[in-house]
Amino acid sequence: VAIRLYAFAIAAQTKIFWTMAKIHPNNPTLRNPAFAKKVFQAAHQPRAWYAVARRLRSSAQAIFERENPVAQRHYDELQRLGTLAAGGDTTDEYDEIKYPFPNFDAAHMLIAFAIENLLKGLMVAKGIATFSKQELPKILNTHNLAKLHQLAAPRAVVPMYALDMLSYMAEWRGRYPLPITADGFWPMDDHGVPRVSGYSWPQFQTDFLTYCDSLEAELRALVVELDQPPASNSP
Repeated sequence: VAIRLYAFAIAAQTKIFWTMAKIHPNNPTLRNPAFAKKVFQAAHQPRAWYAVARRLRSSAQAIFERENPVAQRHYDELQRLGTLAAGGDTTDEYDEIKYPFPNFDAAHMLIAFAIENLLKGLMVAKGIATFSKQELPKILNTHNLAKLHQLAAPRAVVPMYALDMLSYMAEWRGRYPLPITADGFWPMDDHGVPRVSGYSWPQFQTDFLTYCDSLEAELRALVVELDQPPASNSP
């Protein structure tokens, strides 16, 4: 009985300690501090952000390759029906089953995350974002691509509507049916009209993929430069 009471007391004290410290007993910094340190040290390197961006881009590309033909059939059919209607022929009706709307949402979410990683990698490479402890710097704690673009100041250019659209895909549209609050729904103009409620295919896709490619090339160049050993001053 005494042993059980002692064990109970130790367990209770341990629970109180972790509660006060706000650290879960299974926190990696306690269970395996060397591993936790290694993970965060890896994130200090622009190469880590570059690698994640490449994987996300590859996954998004797989969806684009599947859905682009669907999009082509869908928009071709809409154009055909529009041409007929303009001539007064409205006998044909749109067949949603035969010509479904392309399912790009997940691809848009993934490409948004890829761009996010590239912009954050540029910020790390340029010294704009620095790590002082084992947590993400506050300046990187956002999915807002327009804000990250402004902070990273890349050479690449992109229409702001594309960053607006992709930010909302990353924050909620590609994952959930609604945002956390109503004010996070869609950015609107002064007349209350959503700025990014729709987009033009394939121009939208061309815009953000070109931007993503430019960001990737810029970050890759910085990664290569930072990986080079310092030049020797000796003859």
